[in-house]
Amino acid sequence: MNEPQQVPTKRRDGPPATMPPESQGRAPSGLTQGVIQQVGEVERVSESEPAQCRVTVSTPAGLRQAGLATSCLTVPAPGDVVLLAGWDEQLYVLAVLARGSAEPLVLRTERDTTWVVQGGLAVQASGAVDLASAGQLRLGADRLRLEAEQVDLLTGRLGIVSRVAQWVAEVLETTATSLRQVSRTHTLQAQGYHRQVDELESARVGHVDLRAREMLNIQAQHTVIKSRELVKIDGKQIQVG
Repeated sequence: MNEPQQVPTKRRDGPPATMPPESQGRAPSGLTQGVIQQVGEVERVSESEPAQCRVTVSTPAGLRQAGLATSCLTVPAPGDVVLLAGWDEQLYVLAVLARGSAEPLVLRTERDTTWVVQGGLAVQASGAVDLASAGQLRLGADRLRLEAEQVDLLTGRLGIVSRVAQWVAEVLETTATSLRQVSRTHTLQAQGYHRQVDELESARVGHVDLRAREMLNIQAQHTVIKSRELVKIDGKQIQVG
C-alpha cells in the first residue's frame, strides 16, 4: 500500500496566489489546509441507510470508514483497490482503481440523474440488456425502430393509441377469451374467408345485402325465414322440393 501523501495547496513555483482582501486574516479551512490522498483495499461494504453506502478500507494507518464521493459511480466490492481522499475525519472513495474479484461492476447514484449527450449515443453489449424501473419507463423520440428476431411482450394491460396503425405480416394470429372490435367502418378484403362458430352466431344490423357472383348455398337441418311484411323470391327458375 502507498504511504499517505500530503498534497500542498500553494504553488510550487512562482509567487503565491493572492488572497482576496475579505479572506485575509482568517484561519484556513479544513479544505485549504490540505487533502490526504492514499490507496487502500476494501474490506467490506455496508449500507446503514438505503441511500448511504459506507466502505471499510484497509490502509497503512489501519481500517478506515469512508463514504462514496459523488463522482465515484462504481460501487466498491470487497477486495477492490480504491483511491481515498479526505481531511480531518471525513474520508471518501474517489475511484475504484482495480477490481479484486469477479463481481460485476455496479454504477450507482444517490439522487435523480440526467445524462446529457450532445451527439449520438450507442449502447452495445455482448450479453443481455435489462431495463427495470420501480415507476414509469418512458421512451420519447421522433421515430422509434425496433429490430429483433423475436419480440415477446408480457403485460397485465396494453393500450395503444395511434392516428394511423398498420400491421404487415406473413402470418397474423389472434387468440383471446373475449374479442371486441368497435369502428365506424369495417372493411375486409381477402381471396378466401373461412369462419367457424361452434355455438351461436348473432348479428343485429340495419340492412343486410348479400351478393354472390356465382352461387349462394345455405344448408341447415332447420331453416326458418320470417318477415313482417313481404317475402319476395325472384328468379328465372324457382324449384321447391
